[in-house]
Amino acid sequence: MKLILGITFFILSSFFAYAQTKISGFVLDSDNNAIENASVVVYDSNNNTVAYALTETNGAYVLETEFNFKNHIIVSAQSFGYEKKTDTLKLTPNVKEHTFSFALKVKVEALSEVVLNPSEKIKKEGNTTTYKVKAFNSGTEQTIEDVLKRLPGIEVLKNGTIKAHGKFIDKLLIEGEDMFDKNYTILSKNLDAKVLDAVEILDEFEENPILAKVITSEKVALNLVLKEGYKNIWFGNASLGLGTKDRVKLASNIGLIRKKIKFFNFNNYNNLGTKASDQLEEASSSVGSNTSFREQKIESNANPIYTIANTESSVFKEGQSTFNNAFINALSFVTSVTPNLKLRGTAYYSNDNEDQLFSSKTTFNTNEPPVVYTESSNTKRINEVAGGEIELKYAGSEKSYFKNVLVYNNKPETTTKRLLFNDNAIIESLEMKNQSVNNHLNHSYLLGHKKALHSYFYFGQNTIKQQAHIKSPVLNTIFSQPDTTTISNISKDINAILGGKSTMLIRFGDFESHLEVGYESLTEKRENQFLFQDSENYTAIDSLQNTTNFKQHTLQFKSNLNYALSKHIELSAGLSLDYIDVNAGYIKNNDWILSPRARLGLKNLKIGALSFSYSKSYSTPQANILLPNYQLGSYNTFKRGTQNIKFPRRNSYTFNYRLKNNKQTKTVSIRMQYVNSNGKYSTENRIGQDLLFSSSKFVDSEDVLSSNIDFTSYFKKLKLSTNLGTSQTWTNSLVQVNTSGFQDLDSYTSSYFLSGTTYFKLPINLKFKFIFNTAKSIFNSIESKTNWETVNLDFTYKLSKTWIATLQNKFYRTTD
Repeated sequence: MKLILGITFFILSSFFAYAQTKISGFVLDSDNNAIENASVVVYDSNNNTVAYALTETNGAYVLETEFNFKNHIIVSAQSFGYEKKTDTLKLTPNVKEHTFSFALKVKVEALSEVVLNPSEKIKKEGNTTTYKVKAFNSGTEQTIEDVLKRLPGIEVLKNGTIKAHGKFIDKLLIEGEDMFDKNYTILSKNLDAKVLDAVEILDEFEENPILAKVITSEKVALNLVLKEGYKNIWFGNASLGLGTKDRVKLASNIGLIRKKIKFFNFNNYNNLGTKASDQLEEASSSVGSNTSFREQKIESNANPIYTIANTESSVFKEGQSTFNNAFINALSFVTSVTPNLKLRGTAYYSNDNEDQLFSSKTTFNTNEPPVVYTESSNTKRINEVAGGEIELKYAGSEKSYFKNVLVYNNKPETTTKRLLFNDNAIIESLEMKNQSVNNHLNHSYLLGHKKALHSYFYFGQNTIKQQAHIKSPVLNTIFSQPDTTTISNISKDINAILGGKSTMLIRFGDFESHLEVGYESLTEKRENQFLFQDSENYTAIDSLQNTTNFKQHTLQFKSNLNYALSKHIELSAGLSLDYIDVNAGYIKNNDWILSPRARLGLKNLKIGALSFSYSKSYSTPQANILLPNYQLGSYNTFKRGTQNIKFPRRNSYTFNYRLKNNKQTKTVSIRMQYVNSNGKYSTENRIGQDLLFSSSKFVDSEDVLSSNIDFTSYFKKLKLSTNLGTSQTWTNSLVQVNTSGFQDLDSYTSSYFLSGTTYFKLPINLKFKFIFNTAKSIFNSIESKTNWETVNLDFTYKLSKTWIATLQNKFYRTTD
């Protein structure tokens, strides 16, 4: 390891001798007041971005890079609420420092009406792509999410997560401010569509002003630009929808947009089946394969053993398989306490009262004859979520930046299920309390030009308490109990995490490197009791109880180096050395693990951009698969852990290809990945006529091959945007199900989709989507296969400026 670090430092130090060209100055308004977070961008003669920076609180900026231009460069400055200014800077030989300041004019409404061209639906400036939403709306959009679904280049997934330019967005900003962080679906699903003027896709987005000077970000963000009439005033609206069979939807929101404070409050109630808690799930984010560094948010949560399965169908659209009364209230604010201190706060509460009716027939094709389970059930679930976060951002100087986020969640849940399982009447109930608190502290310090030290410290705790009660003739017969006996499983799980890491980031010319050292401590204590209750008597069964103390300590050393050989070729390589120590009381293991990674990227080619990458990683077992005894997992399932602690290694080989036009309205993307593992935790299963016993076991290998192909097009003349693609996954793993040993399980899933949206000037427009899915598996020489398809076809007819008629059609079909 010392040799590797020494070589890395030697390489970096040798490149520090090269000369740099430095540009610095100030961005001020017409009254000579500093403009904070204004963007300053340098372009070459071909309008390619070569460097950029954000201004500090005093309006100052510094740019330093190697300019390979003989005569001049183009420098521009812009900020929200101000007109963009662009100028030409002549370069003088042997002069390495230049001063260039800007005075920006306030963008007034009268000038905006003259400058903006309404016919320009999509505009690209630097790393920002702007969509004028009026050109794409049909008039039926109620929320921001409805608007985003119609914009080419933006995709809204079923759970509300948003992708732009093929990547999961990192932030959903409104007028340049982050209101809800990873819970941005609260904003997208509730803010009224009528307030929106434009949507900006921000490529290479980085909110940390120190990191923005040192690293090249691959993150993408969306910025919502409001209409002028909704700025600097209070605004809001309320809506009511009534339907047949007492169906109701109520929604209201109120907001305030000002320079120093932004505030939003949302309320929503419905009994249409749409769950409120889905809006509180953290959205996914993309991590590029050549991203050397990004801020992290590390948390750890316990995994409850006992569960009452969610019987809602994943095939149908939300609301078509569940009766639900849902309510959500959420608020957020952002304010500048001082010029250097910014405060953001969120609070939310949701309540889902669900009633699920479910019937199923499950066939386990593992042997001849197969095992068949039938179930008809009525599940009532009350799920509450309350929580929020407080975020402080402090820019103490041009060289220092702090961000601290405190997050709290409380998720109590009560579930009662009455079912008929294989002709046995069963009642099960579960009361669960789930609380967590986590704190994240980030500090970035600029050590020098293009050198920074980033430190991250985190801690948190998650506590889950469960009380499950079951009345089952099957279990009572097995344990020789009277029919009136109630079986109880009472458990408590406390999960705690503490850690920190410091990273040295260095960027010089075409090199970008970081060295990292970190430590993490993870502990989990689990206790459960298995009891028989008859009248006032309790009887404990020791063999079905677990008390475990799980401890994991990790020490990590990591290095990474990115190098741009030319404007077309990028190379990156990394190496991490981790020490892992896991102790579950009755079993333990520790090891040193070396994990390399490498990537070759080709970009700015006529045929597009492509990359090849390799990485090696590992995984550690979680506490819930290290239980020494069997534990009740549901009314018909018992689960037990393994006697081995292993750290399986995975080799990942990835190929990416992307071809796009300048505005990224027409793109082709291909991704293929092959993952080979030298082991994984699988299960040994014994499926009986009424009960299922499952034990965790470590097996030798697993192989996964996946591919995604996506074609996105916006045809301006045809007034049509389309999305065509497919995803395929092949998996080979080892499992044991009613067999004498572990056998291969070969599975294959595929999805083909075609969607489109029209933007005709005619009164009628349509939106369509077709999805065809296949799932196939082979185990013990027995093949199982299922096909299902969905078709959505929506028509919109504009009767007048006031009245709009819509017709929505949905079709589902499943075949075996």
